[in-house]
Amino acid sequence: AGFTTGVCVLFLMGILTLYCCYRVVKSRGTI
Repeated sequence: AGFTTGVCVLFLMGILTLYCCYRVVKSRGTI
C-alpha cells in the first residue's frame, strides 16, 4: 500500500510541476 501511495504522490507532483511550468511559459508569451 505504501509503495502505491508513493507512486501516486510522485505522479501527482510531476503533473502539478508540469502544469505550473506550462502556466509560466504561457503567461510570458515566449518560450
